[in-house]
Amino acid sequence: MSRNRALAAFLALAAFLHMAAALRTPLGAASDDALHLLLARNLLGGGFAVPGPGGVPVTDPLPGFALLLALPVALLSPHWGLLRAVSLLSAALLVWGTWRLARRLLGPEAAPLAAALAAFNPVLVGWAGVAMPDVLYAGVSLLVIAGAPPARAGGGGLRRRHGALLAAAACWGRGWRWAVAAFAPLALWSARNAYVSGSATAYVSNAKDQSDLLAAWSTLPAHAWKLVGECLGRGVLGLPAGALAGLGGLVLLLVCVAGARALWRRGAEKPLLRSAGAYLVLLVLLHLVWRPWQSRYSLTVMPFVWILLLAAAEPLFDRRKAVAWALCGLLALPGLSRSLGYAFEGLAAPRVELWPRSAAWLRANVPAGE
Repeated sequence: MSRNRALAAFLALAAFLHMAAALRTPLGAASDDALHLLLARNLLGGGFAVPGPGGVPVTDPLPGFALLLALPVALLSPHWGLLRAVSLLSAALLVWGTWRLARRLLGPEAAPLAAALAAFNPVLVGWAGVAMPDVLYAGVSLLVIAGAPPARAGGGGLRRRHGALLAAAACWGRGWRWAVAAFAPLALWSARNAYVSGSATAYVSNAKDQSDLLAAWSTLPAHAWKLVGECLGRGVLGLPAGALAGLGGLVLLLVCVAGARALWRRGAEKPLLRSAGAYLVLLVLLHLVWRPWQSRYSLTVMPFVWILLLAAAEPLFDRRKAVAWALCGLLALPGLSRSLGYAFEGLAAPRVELWPRSAAWLRANVPAGE
């Protein structure tokens, strides 16, 4: 089979898995994605407020994802299931961004493998079809680190809290004008919030509330061990929770350090490596002191992890290519099995609407045509 045919087969299989897995969860079933859909509809009416008495202005979450959803919501409402396409296209952007970044750092031979490992990631497949900003933001972050214009960094800053860290890391070596342009959207949004509600952004107060680990240093080692297991062991490798995920995540962390060292010694793309390294360090520091954790948080680091792993394995690919491919397949197997499970679950029991009790309540209480 030629390389082009193999790539086409990979793309078809990845697309099938994501589309099938997207049928597992109806749009709006998670509280966060329901909120983004409601805010998108609110934007169409000229506001950005929580629906209900008083129309309280919103300073958390940021408006970037709701703004992106506004046009699809206007075109597709009330056929909410079609909005799964936004999430699926976001996943495609993440896979393409992984391929593009890997091509620059590793070369054209390894880039398709990095993209494949990202595409079949169980967290990415598991969140397929859910209207959340995490997948889109992870894809945008890859483009920003790889050298996107400041407007794209500014857009990332309006989608997730991590966006401010992304813009700060990407500023390295790009001058103060780039930094000003990247932070301008977030600064303007904070000024709007201060004017309409007296609060620049609830993200700051939320971060303070959720950073209680700073006052409990003795718990940091246990939290760091949990973080390694959840983010790398489960989120990247797809291992089951527990000691195995922790050990697998620790080994993967050491391999990533070796991969970063190998890329740095190669001497190329050092500005890119500085930005990527600074971003990853800032993410680690954030989650070390921030107690909450959900699987989707690992999507911001997952593509970088696979690229670093392939960089560490490059000598093995040069000497024993078959062994290197077998090891990569073995590492991807637990995650692939989980991804296949999500796809089969979606095909076996597709959910077109919200949970029955929720849908019944909405039909009884929402005016016709809404």
